[in-house]
Amino acid sequence: MRKLFIQLIMLMTITTFGQYTKEDAKADLQQLKNGTLLVRLKTNEASISALEAQGRHKEAEQLKERLYQENKEILLSFTNAFDFCRVYFFYAPSSDDIRERNFEGLVFNANRQIVDVDSLQGAIYTAEFSETENLGIKGLIIMDGNLFPLKSPFPFYQRKYRVMGLVTDSKAKMIDLYNQKLHATYKLWFPEEEDKATP
Repeated sequence: MRKLFIQLIMLMTITTFGQYTKEDAKADLQQLKNGTLLVRLKTNEASISALEAQGRHKEAEQLKERLYQENKEILLSFTNAFDFCRVYFFYAPSSDDIRERNFEGLVFNANRQIVDVDSLQGAIYTAEFSETENLGIKGLIIMDGNLFPLKSPFPFYQRKYRVMGLVTDSKAKMIDLYNQKLHATYKLWFPEEEDKATP
């Protein structure tokens, strides 16, 4: 009973001191602006291998091509519509290495060219087109360097479905809207820095 009580007290302590506050969110936003966002691209290697093992080579090739085109859209859209911070990319199978900060030879730019590790300045954040586990939100999800989604009040996602599910945004549109959201939130939270930037 005493052991259970101690565990309960520890849990309450963690919960109390583990709150993600607006100050935490502001710190993350500032670090993101001065840091690097690494976008995870899917490869679906397991699904492709399973199709090939079943002799369904045409379907495997179609899946590869679809993923290639989706990733191409993401690369192009970040290049054209995102300027809040530096952005590079990595493939999903490298996720464990990214968590462990083993970036060498795994991170690339929008032209799929490997970037020098020295280019990854400041704090590292990650992103992917996915669905949040707890909230069930589908869209562009922003995560920390360990690939855990950030929390509100940080603007950590851009929904795929808007206006009560009546509007479905493309990846390009989500990236554009999210870039606008980050700039608007930064201007709201750090107006003094916006004033400095204005001539």
